[in-house]
Amino acid sequence: MAEWNRNTPWRQGQLLGADALQALNLARTSDAEPPLAIVASHDCDLSQSSDNEPSIELFLGRTIEKGDGTSTHAKSARKLHLAFSGPQEFWGEFVASNKIAVDKMALNAFAPRSDTYLSPENQAIFQIWMASRYRRSAFPDEFERRLKDHKLAEKIAKTVKPLGDKITGVFFDVDEGIET
Repeated sequence: MAEWNRNTPWRQGQLLGADALQALNLARTSDAEPPLAIVASHDCDLSQSSDNEPSIELFLGRTIEKGDGTSTHAKSARKLHLAFSGPQEFWGEFVASNKIAVDKMALNAFAPRSDTYLSPENQAIFQIWMASRYRRSAFPDEFERRLKDHKLAEKIAKTVKPLGDKITGVFFDVDEGIET
């Protein structure tokens, strides 16, 4: 197995091919279509030696027929619907809790899929989604209770859903910017 070097073909946002999925035991046997595995590690971490950065982080996902506006544009910190470009355009769904690490050297024998890519806009959306998992605010318990008790969350979701692909976010200021 060749040594990992800075000239690796792997970049953040690239998908693993069926051969890598199979070799890394990430391919599902019960589904007709293999899952998606997208590289989450940053390019500068990918270029580091396996001594410094021994693992590559991946999100496991699946192909979906169409993106749901409530999960596009990194609006949800838990789920992302992302459009892939190339000869066969398709949508992928990724769930934040479905992140794994694989040994960098195990991936070294494989190349990323060459038939698909993220547009620069969707690459940025992927990065924003990953960052939003750790940068989001937690709402006060009272605010959460009111959203549920008055079914406001359902009403907001119902209102936003038809325009979900046009709306990039819904923001609330519950403490005038001052945490107490």
